[in-house]
Amino acid sequence: MKKYKKKDGHLPATNQEQRQSQMSASEWTKVGRKQQLDPKSRASKLRPPGSSAVLLTLKPGVEESGTTYAKVITFAKEKINAADIGAHGVRLRKAATGGRLFEFPGASSADKADLLANKLREVLTDEFVTVSRPIKSVDLRVTGLDDSVTSAEVIAAVASVGGCPADQVRAGVVVSGYDGLGAVLVHCPVAAAKKIVAGGRLLVGWVSAQVKLLDARPLMCYRCLAPGHVGVQCKEGIDRSGLCYRCGQPGHKSRGCSAAPYCVVCAAAGKSAEHRVGGRICLSTSNKKKRGGNIDLRSKQSSSLPQQTVGPEEVPMTED
Repeated sequence: MKKYKKKDGHLPATNQEQRQSQMSASEWTKVGRKQQLDPKSRASKLRPPGSSAVLLTLKPGVEESGTTYAKVITFAKEKINAADIGAHGVRLRKAATGGRLFEFPGASSADKADLLANKLREVLTDEFVTVSRPIKSVDLRVTGLDDSVTSAEVIAAVASVGGCPADQVRAGVVVSGYDGLGAVLVHCPVAAAKKIVAGGRLLVGWVSAQVKLLDARPLMCYRCLAPGHVGVQCKEGIDRSGLCYRCGQPGHKSRGCSAAPYCVVCAAAGKSAEHRVGGRICLSTSNKKKRGGNIDLRSKQSSSLPQQTVGPEEVPMTED
């Protein structure tokens, strides 16, 4: 019989040395901080809309009197020749607010959308329906302003540098930021924001102010204050629209509130409520049921900045 040598339970010295060197290298790997994008990189991620749209919205309560979208659109089609304004082949979508959104494809289709909107305003009475031109917009935070700067000056500066009409820009109240200088939230079209963010600064009066692009605003119900839906979709059966977003008490707004934060939405759900409504904590908790998407209602950006609400030109949409 052949005799076999007993195998050594240890690895060869060369292999042991190699493994030890690999382990030591992995143990001492330096983990760097996440690199932040510079303003130009952030601006490059802004994509101007590839279409233009007209939004048709029934006013609250008119459906109870028999007015429907079917009747309104039928009447409009009888009065407006779609071929004359190039409205053939438009895409119809349903907005999350319940309105009907007529989309014209192409980045240069704004003129057609404007023409249709004007025609609809001529033939439809504003007693029953609202006609608007939704514009894809984003939020900017402008800081480092001097004490004399007003919201109107900021709007004028954004419109001038961004190359958009002033009526497409909204700004909150200029307040004192953490550094004691003026700060304000601005809502403007994507195309304008792209130009402003790329420069990194905005000249407002004498001051070259800092500009920061904020994350996209998630849906939030104005009625129950819960995230993920809008007022017309609310099924909670509770009205919290008169409560302060910070302390949850009625009679005042969050802008000037100095009380301890208290989230009425999380409190009602039996969760920790030591944060303002729409804060990172409650939104991240409610978002565990869903995958993907970071939600942030700017609760950590500046508690002194004014609370902004979604305007008529910013319309969340759902597919039919």
